[in-house]
Amino acid sequence: MFAVRINVVPDQPRYTVVLDTSRSPYSGEAFDEAVRIAASLCAMAIGAGFPLRVTTTAGPCVTVDSARARTGGMFRALDLLAAASTGQEDPGLTVLDQRLRGSRGGVLAVVTGCITNQALAQLPPARRRHLVTVLVRVGDERRRDNDPPRVQVVAPGTAEDFAALWNALVRS
Repeated sequence: MFAVRINVVPDQPRYTVVLDTSRSPYSGEAFDEAVRIAASLCAMAIGAGFPLRVTTTAGPCVTVDSARARTGGMFRALDLLAAASTGQEDPGLTVLDQRLRGSRGGVLAVVTGCITNQALAQLPPARRRHLVTVLVRVGDERRRDNDPPRVQVVAPGTAEDFAALWNALVRS
């Protein structure tokens, strides 16, 4: 008889990436930049061996246990993002709580464009369930007085800008 042992690390960081796929936050190329940024966050999490959950506000979700399926998981996450598009009927971040059911602990990264006060109000309840919450406002001007409490806010114009801002945030 053979025994199989599976090691579980309960405090291992988990990453949840949420891409806002509603139409209203984006103009010009901002949505394409948001998709690139979400893909970068997924690649970073999987590359570091962390469990990942990626979802859109429209509903599709992929969960990746990178310890078991690093390459296949990366393809599934990127396929989800490649198929993402904005929709007029997409409720946006107003459904954030629903999309995060079962997601606790670890890092939550929400990627959107120009965000409304109604959408900002969705972040504090989500933040309470995660150790770190990051809001990426693509193509939006950062207004510090409008930042949700205890949420790290990054406001890049492009995916290239995001890389520099993210690196500075992680190093601080």
